Amino acid sequence: MEAATLDGVWSRGFGSRMARMRAIGGLPDEVAGIVAAEYVRRAGPAPVARPYPLPDDRPPHERARAPRAWNSWLAAGLWLQQTAGALRRARVPFAFDEWELAERARQAAEICAGHLRELDRCRPFAEGIGITVPELGRGVTASGLLRRLYSAAWWHRRLRAAWCMAAESGLREAGQVHRAASPYASRPTIERRQGQKRRGARFLAERVATCIDTGEQLELWEIAKRSIANPAVRRAEFMTRLKGFELVAADCGHVANFYTITTPSRFHARHVDGRPNENHDGSTPRDGQLYLRELWARIRAKLKRMAVVVYGFRIAEPHHDGTPHWHLILWAPASQADTVTAVMRAHALADTPEEPGAARHRFKVERIDPARGSACSYVAKYVAKNIDGHRVGGDFEAGGLAADTVTAVDAWAATYRVRQFQQIGGPPVGLWRELRRVREPHECEPIERARSCADAGDWRGFVLALGGVEQCRRSPLVLEKAADGLNQWGEPAAPRAVGVRFGVLVIHTREKVWVIALRGQTGNLGPVEITVRGGRQAAAWNPAGQAAGAAVEPSPRGPPDG
Repeated sequence: MEAATLDGVWSRGFGSRMARMRAIGGLPDEVAGIVAAEYVRRAGPAPVARPYPLPDDRPPHERARAPRAWNSWLAAGLWLQQTAGALRRARVPFAFDEWELAERARQAAEICAGHLRELDRCRPFAEGIGITVPELGRGVTASGLLRRLYSAAWWHRRLRAAWCMAAESGLREAGQVHRAASPYASRPTIERRQGQKRRGARFLAERVATCIDTGEQLELWEIAKRSIANPAVRRAEFMTRLKGFELVAADCGHVANFYTITTPSRFHARHVDGRPNENHDGSTPRDGQLYLRELWARIRAKLKRMAVVVYGFRIAEPHHDGTPHWHLILWAPASQADTVTAVMRAHALADTPEEPGAARHRFKVERIDPARGSACSYVAKYVAKNIDGHRVGGDFEAGGLAADTVTAVDAWAATYRVRQFQQIGGPPVGLWRELRRVREPHECEPIERARSCADAGDWRGFVLALGGVEQCRRSPLVLEKAADGLNQWGEPAAPRAVGVRFGVLVIHTREKVWVIALRGQTGNLGPVEITVRGGRQAAAWNPAGQAAGAAVEPSPRGPPDG
């Protein structure tokens, strides 16, 4: 909000105007304007100059109203002080400014490298500003941790992730994330995410990938359009796998149920009309996602002990106030479907079952009737709503169009590190994608059966080629992984996929080495792995979310990559 508008807002305030300006001092203008407008809304009409004028000859109804007016303004002032303080503690003044983050990262790296030096002294410093340092073990060494703590790029990434999540949680607590304000994510967070995607698009547009063996060059922009970075490609792959599971279930006589699981009331910050939820305990959407993950881990373990066969997909999406809930489409043998439902209901309602509305809202199940529609048609809107809004129409949770709210959903998932889609059961999708790199037929029949199905986009055939939904995870056809040298921190590199293995037979799929460099420059950013496949979905997308053919927005002051 511009200064002139802020002046107009504060002219209605109670008490010292300078005190109110100090309360929001240091907050970004847009955030300060939002807080100021909410303060005025809470304060209501201005009270009289003196709460108890003497002699008081006003009518009785006016005398009764005066204390309430003063109480509302005093409460609004207290809210302002608490909210502004909470937003500052949540790093809101810095979280949405990339240049400020880069400068803070440089300073943190210099402090660790020039003053603290030792891991035992650097770790408390990092934790004091909200950064979690990885623990030793599982490939992480003490020297590698120090290299991280001495790196401004590492600090920049960590500060951006941690501070943006804290800032968004602070804005949510302040009432800026709900249907009546900004559904799913706050406006500053949505704009920050859009800026991040514009910088990513600029990075792709300015660089090319070159094969060091053949000299072949590929445009990074074109590569991204044909990968699952393109929302249309990602949606098409998801629906292909979903349809494949549906066909497998029809072959096996399995039935499908559609489940919805949400969190207890304490995780929800706001009611639908924007009023604070009196049961909210300060939990963030990240806390809600972790709760649902732990809940599903218990359900999965119980079903495994009972030898119940279940497979399908899980979709995580936000309520209007950012609180996550899960949709699951799960297939199971007809004789076990009721068991799956009973186990899921028991675990979903084990936490505070006496809560009003728990049985009605926390767990829902609906049997998918093939006579009324396929599972794909039932789930398609939830998939598209959380990827690109393709042909969804209205978003009833947010009260708008899905094509408009999908940017808020993307910002929500990126900020809180929510994995939106997850396959449950069935073969690993990594093996499917790796086999699609193998372009030529192979003489080994088991490999060729799986490869041809993957190449044709036949998920049903791929599942059957690996032994069916119950045996595919024990198939001898697996990913081949190898560790190559050291990572940038001087630690053993993590194993990466290099091909597929069937017994002693290995097919290498990543034989070319590519490097990424700016156009017309000889310096490069190191070796990368690239797969390019054609596809109609790639035609109308670019990484910045602009229309096809639109120019990438230049940045005269783009922050350093990191």
